[in-house]
Amino acid sequence: MEWPYRIITDLTPEYKAARRESLDAFGTYAHFSALIPGLVYLLARFGSWVLGRRSSKRASYEAIPPSGRVGRSSSGRKLWWWLSEPMSSTGELGRRDQWVFGVAWAFWLLTLCIAGTGEDYAHVTKRFGIIAVSQIPVQTLLSLKAINPFARVFRTSHEEINRFHRTLGYIIYLFLCVHVLLYLNLFYQLNRLPERLVDEVVLPGEMAMVLFTTLLGTSLPKARQYSYRIFFVTHLSVVFLSSAFLLVHAKSAQFYITKALAVFVVDLVVRKITTSTAQAKVEVVPGTTLIKVTAKLPPRKISQFAERPGAHVYLSIPWGARPRSLYSLVYEFCFNPFTVAEVRQEAGEVVLVARKQDGPMTTRLVKLAEEGADARIPLSIEGPFGAFTKMLPSLVDSGVDRVLLVAGGVGASFALPVYKALKRSNPSAKVELTWAVRTASDAGWASSTDVTVTNGAASTPTDVLDDPDVHVFVTGKYPGSSDHYNGTASASSSVEMLVLPRAGEGARRGSQPLPHGRGRPDLKQIVDDVFRDEDVDAKVAVLVCGPRGMTEVVKESVAPWVRRGRDVVWHGENFGW
Repeated sequence: MEWPYRIITDLTPEYKAARRESLDAFGTYAHFSALIPGLVYLLARFGSWVLGRRSSKRASYEAIPPSGRVGRSSSGRKLWWWLSEPMSSTGELGRRDQWVFGVAWAFWLLTLCIAGTGEDYAHVTKRFGIIAVSQIPVQTLLSLKAINPFARVFRTSHEEINRFHRTLGYIIYLFLCVHVLLYLNLFYQLNRLPERLVDEVVLPGEMAMVLFTTLLGTSLPKARQYSYRIFFVTHLSVVFLSSAFLLVHAKSAQFYITKALAVFVVDLVVRKITTSTAQAKVEVVPGTTLIKVTAKLPPRKISQFAERPGAHVYLSIPWGARPRSLYSLVYEFCFNPFTVAEVRQEAGEVVLVARKQDGPMTTRLVKLAEEGADARIPLSIEGPFGAFTKMLPSLVDSGVDRVLLVAGGVGASFALPVYKALKRSNPSAKVELTWAVRTASDAGWASSTDVTVTNGAASTPTDVLDDPDVHVFVTGKYPGSSDHYNGTASASSSVEMLVLPRAGEGARRGSQPLPHGRGRPDLKQIVDDVFRDEDVDAKVAVLVCGPRGMTEVVKESVAPWVRRGRDVVWHGENFGW
């Protein structure tokens, strides 16, 4: 097959104008076609709602309703599960749904790059550039925290949408690479390569490409784990510097770059307005490396947190709580995620729990705790956020029969509020929590929280650690030392959790979860027991918040039951964005 393009040098003004019109048109098509996935999803939701209403009306006239949620939607659940699985054992390649979306979207954009270009080599070269740039505003929208339209349409959080922000970023970079390589070949074929490389229009494009390559390198999972702050600062710097270079490089990019910058700035302004500066008490939990933050918030904010169990916030340190040194500038780039472990609505307080790491945020919090045990310091709190806060209402309304929560370390700061909310809002469902901690002291912060336990007609508040449905496993040396713990600290500076070995590494095989057991819980056995105890038509929810290894073990244990057609709601909470 011959190369279909040739370099055309004798271009008329009319041809150039028509080519410019075609480039602008296809850039517009690519840009606004990003609305299609959202519209398809909304139509699918509407169709599902209509079918649901028709089914409920038809069932009301039937003496025996059709049985088996398993039979009707088993294939759909299996497909959903397959899409949610990682592409590699390490998880660094993302999930299958990202790849399915990425391949499909790249193919669509590639079609737009080629369509209508004829045999004009320069036309297809320029088309790759304009199509790539047309996606930058879309990629910016996918990254927003406060005003993310995709998160609203798909009824999820910005963390979940952010995965596709990264996928689209790789596609944009790939198309820009093709654009650059085709242009370099064009300059070489025309014997103008040296002079064009330093051209006042071409040079800004080269600088933008260098910045994009730097951004790609710092965005890789291992680079983010090594230093999230380097990634964050690089990301922010490249956004503005590359935009300036692209505005000089190509006038046709001005609409897209200006739009991307505008929505980015608006999101920053909204986040600034909605961020609360709270007076907070910081303390170190005795016998542990845990930090407990109790922050006073206005009633309107407290109500938002009370309505969203399992939410998290972004915590930052304002100038009033920073050290008086040049080093304090590092806190301008520290926005750490902390899960809301408890909401004390009457007192107007939220409680955050985190494990001290080597980063500047938790190091400073420990320093503040040591400086004044009873002192109140200002802390900036942005939120609430979280995918599960959007999922909880539908989970309750769906009539789930059994809920298993699994937490590792301070992952219980997510699991405990969700556990209490489900106990309160869905008393007919059996809800239980398995919590693995390094030492007994690591669970001490939870003793201040209450849960309502129902015995017959009576409901009484009790210490959550005394709840018979809460099973705490101490994995390290008892009672407070971690000298012989064989786990490892989390590599990610944004993940305040410890990493547990996989099930079977020192675990008590076949053991039943005890209220306060020793050793590692046999997660596979616990999951299997939950499904065996329930009817085949029962709807089971499995919710996990812990290190990656723990989440993988639980998900691998749930997978065989999904393949058998069981109705499973799955949620894995993590802070690896």
